[in-house]
Amino acid sequence: MICLVLGNALDNAIEATKAIGNEHKKMVQVNLRYKRETLFIQVKNPYRGNIQTDSRGDILSSKRGSRTVGIGLQSIRDVIAKEQGAIDIDYENEEFCLSIVLYNIHLVTTNPPQS
Repeated sequence: MICLVLGNALDNAIEATKAIGNEHKKMVQVNLRYKRETLFIQVKNPYRGNIQTDSRGDILSSKRGSRTVGIGLQSIRDVIAKEQGAIDIDYENEEFCLSIVLYNIHLVTTNPPQS
């Protein structure tokens, strides 16, 4: 579940960053914080052009000729809904910011074998 969210978020951010010219700072910023079984994820990246939305406000794919909601972002939304998390998407001043909160996340830790 976390891999699906991070994988799609990073894939979208990298794709958008590749599409901008050299006049912009090409950088994807990822912030993760885990506290009290809650995982906070934030991915920021620059983008070029206008972000198009459908009548419900969902972001449409930027692939040429596409008039559908992007699969990666929809996959993230599906996980957030299933896990009863929260998602916020902000895009202003050519910066895209995806913020996600996942609750009741239990990280599995392993202890190295004792010698």
